[in-house]
Amino acid sequence: MVGPILLVTSLVWGLLPPKAAAGEAGPTATPTRDVSATTSATPTVSVSASASATGTPSASLTASSSPSATVLSSASPTFALTRTAAATASVTVAMPAAIVPTATVPFATKGSIGPKEAITSTTGNPFTELAAGTGHTCGLTSSGTAYCWGANTYGQLGDGTSGNGSNGSNRRTPVRVSGGLQFTSLALGHYHTCGLVAGGAAYCWGYNGLGQLGDGTTQDRAAPVAVSGGLTFTSLGLGGSGWTCGLTGEGRAYCWGYNDLGQLGDGTLLNRSAPVAVSGGRVFISLATAAEHTCGLIAGGAAYCWGENVNGQSGDGTNERHSLPVAVSGGRTFTSLATGSSSGHTCGLEPSGAAYCW
Repeated sequence: MVGPILLVTSLVWGLLPPKAAAGEAGPTATPTRDVSATTSATPTVSVSASASATGTPSASLTASSSPSATVLSSASPTFALTRTAAATASVTVAMPAAIVPTATVPFATKGSIGPKEAITSTTGNPFTELAAGTGHTCGLTSSGTAYCWGANTYGQLGDGTSGNGSNGSNRRTPVRVSGGLQFTSLALGHYHTCGLVAGGAAYCWGYNGLGQLGDGTTQDRAAPVAVSGGLTFTSLGLGGSGWTCGLTGEGRAYCWGYNDLGQLGDGTLLNRSAPVAVSGGRVFISLATAAEHTCGLIAGGAAYCWGENVNGQSGDGTNERHSLPVAVSGGRTFTSLATGSSSGHTCGLEPSGAAYCW
């Protein structure tokens, strides 16, 4: 029986791994590894920004974009993944302060496309009223002192000089109107200027070849002269072609100057160097003067026109010129009238705000 027992023992012993001899390394099994990892799948971003008054913002950015992982050991690795929330950002922007331009009577110089600099009187006083003619401009200060600048061929600036510009009479800066008068309003035409003083007396200066200054002559004036007749007015209107109209406190209309088209409304085509009453005895509440025709409103809002009518600007349904006022057709009533300076048309505003033109 010893033989079989030894055989079985040898077989079993052969199945066991050999014992390492002294100083020899024993065999190792396939290792196992545990892995833990932390990654930032979506980077976090911190943003701070500020904007200067010029509107160009600045910003600083900090970002973590690469995930990190620590491998402890692995054979068939497993991962424990921790991810952050979506990126957050905080922005603080300082908006530029509002820019409000300030100027006293800005103007555009030749060749410019917007206000260039401020104009004030020679004493530095700002203007309270402006009026513009064909080539010259005038302004009133709060004290009623008048200053004018621009073309001065016929003395329309009123500073006592005149000329075609070669003698330096044109003015690029305001000059004070001579005479020391204090005006309440100004009106400008092509080549002449008029103003009202307290009490309603009228003064005019500039070109007078057609009698438009109303002083009884046809002599040009480089300084203000009183309109003759002792009339007082509440408003003045200057026709572009060389005539003037004034409305008295009683609503009577007077005109003087050029009258070749009947624009003075006195029933004639004669030039007048002193004021003549507009015919018809109507009481007007306002007047509007154009290049070659005149219109006025009476109480109740009915409109009347006279003078050139080749374009139908008198509104009476014809193209015939009129040296006397004619009613605008249609029976409409208006609160105000406006006349084109050269194109020969008229517009009126109804109490409802509706506008009509002819």
